[in-house]
Amino acid sequence: METTDNNFTNKTTLYHFIIDRSSSMRGMENMVVGGYNEHISGVKNLQATYPDQKFLMSLTVFDHEISTLVHPSPIEALQELPADAFTPRGSTALLDAIGKSIHLIESEFAKAIQNDEMSVVTIIITDGEENCSQFFSYEAIAKQIKERDETGKWTFSFIGCDFDALNISERLNIRRENVRNFEKRNYGIMSGFMDDSMARYAESKSNGSFKKRVLNFFSDEDSKF
Repeated sequence: METTDNNFTNKTTLYHFIIDRSSSMRGMENMVVGGYNEHISGVKNLQATYPDQKFLMSLTVFDHEISTLVHPSPIEALQELPADAFTPRGSTALLDAIGKSIHLIESEFAKAIQNDEMSVVTIIITDGEENCSQFFSYEAIAKQIKERDETGKWTFSFIGCDFDALNISERLNIRRENVRNFEKRNYGIMSGFMDDSMARYAESKSNGSFKKRVLNFFSDEDSKF
């Protein structure tokens, strides 16, 4: 049974998306842009539902290069992505995308996270394995993820499109309960489950059940897309 904390001060959540933009994602342009725009709308609804909380969103995409398309910003300041914002190309620098995302977030929010005023939900979506990172190894990223996961202020989720994500997520120290697979044709369904997961996370902060050990981000209901 979960206990509540009436003195809970962690009222800010950053939902940071890391999305594969490599050439194998061709054909997914409209679904990725549309899905992210739906997440913006969904989090704006969360802000209206939980006015005592603060919600931020951001987006990093990766191929052989890493691009921050949306810098971490309060949800009310965000606009929808244009239709041409996502153009697949190149290879898959997955490890660099994760490492640089962590650095980006901590360079701005390290103090708030350390003071337990803010938590971070990192959502990684890819359709293939790492093949061209230059700055980070599996060992380095796995260490960074484990250290942050153990603080209870970071949640890392890993979603594999048309391939088995479990092996890679294990190498990255991402907990099994926060790993899902789906078929690309079901991207819209997956986006809906993601919105539900973000809503449950916000609700846990509202009702005081948010634990020092971060809740599982997904539910058993969305174990298969």
